Amino acid sequence: MRNITAVDTFTDPVTVLEDGDPVVAASSEPTAQALTNRTEHLKNLVDAIGERDTADGFVGLDANRHAVIAAAGGSNVTALTGTGDGTGAGLEGTGGATAPGVKGTGGASSGAGVDGTGGAAGTSGVKGTGGATSGKGVEGIGTGSGAGVAGTGGTTGAGVTGSGGGSGGAGVAGTGVAAAAAGVTGQGGPSAGVGVSGTGGASSGTGVLGTGGGTNGDGVQGQGTGSGDGVQGTGGATSGAIGVRGIGGSSNGIGVRGDGTGTGVGGYFDGAGTGTGASDDAVELAQNIKFSGSNPAASTGFSNRLTKLNLPKAWGKATANGSGGFSSEDAFNGTWSIQGTPGSQYLRFTFATAMADTNYSVVCSGPIAGGASTWYTVTGNRTTGQFDVQVYDNSGNLVNFGSGGNSGTFNVIVFGRQ
Repeated sequence: MRNITAVDTFTDPVTVLEDGDPVVAASSEPTAQALTNRTEHLKNLVDAIGERDTADGFVGLDANRHAVIAAAGGSNVTALTGTGDGTGAGLEGTGGATAPGVKGTGGASSGAGVDGTGGAAGTSGVKGTGGATSGKGVEGIGTGSGAGVAGTGGTTGAGVTGSGGGSGGAGVAGTGVAAAAAGVTGQGGPSAGVGVSGTGGASSGTGVLGTGGGTNGDGVQGQGTGSGDGVQGTGGATSGAIGVRGIGGSSNGIGVRGDGTGTGVGGYFDGAGTGTGASDDAVELAQNIKFSGSNPAASTGFSNRLTKLNLPKAWGKATANGSGGFSSEDAFNGTWSIQGTPGSQYLRFTFATAMADTNYSVVCSGPIAGGASTWYTVTGNRTTGQFDVQVYDNSGNLVNFGSGGNSGTFNVIVFGRQ
């Protein structure tokens, strides 16, 4: 008997004896040698996959049959290096149904779980491409007070840059999780660096877009520090460009709202020029101003203030021709009409929007007769919806401005609660 020396090769084919072949030691040796070689080769493959120390580090499988590669002793030694070819990836991992394709865990002190360095021609250090249906390209989940994703910009470069998708996709989107957590937080540099900077696309795209949460959430909120503005906007170079624009929500939404604190005003506007030279407009409105809230008390003092109570609520001008006809020259919040019976007719002003009560004030001017007769104009039959303009002579008789009567022009202006 003698030992067969195994050779690390997968011998193929393996020959065997057939009927009629002489059975001697020499004739059975090729078959035994081939099987021995195969056994040695397969053993070496298993040893290479299983745990063993090598000059380059530790190689093997863990308890979950995951491949383990650890760098050899020393400092700054890379455990695994992969170099792609052409468009092939240097390393590629495919995750399970819910498991990541590649997972990195940072070192005990400041080592990154995954670290990528871009190439010399501006290529990305780390790139992630989302799945076919709304998949995330890169997802980071912070722990404790740690950031899910943190980026540090270069000397003039941004820490994190996002480019929106081809059809309305956001460049950067953040969703807060806790009740008051921010979706995106940015902290400016030590001098004049901005916390968050956004540049719109080439075709008048929005630089920064904020969408409020599901129930009454603010789209954008800014909090100034010291004397700093909470939100500041500077219009473009074109004359008339808008610094800040607000567009109300889909159903009766308010475009811009400001709420003062303490004695502070809700909004402050200033035109060009100062002192007596401040002749430029501070506010320009394309439509009306609406006052809401309560009317102030009559005893409340004001100086240079416009309130609900000191606004004219209606005015009008009408002319009677003395033949039963009249013309309404113009009016606001009301209409004119002829009232009474022939021989004692007068004008009535009817409000388009009624007054709150009958304690309103009417400033009225009407015709004044010449000579010895003196006429005076009063308002009567006053309700929240109308009042009459009547002229009396010095004997207390109603002066007729209807058919067969007098002609004249009347002017009224109304103040009061509404």
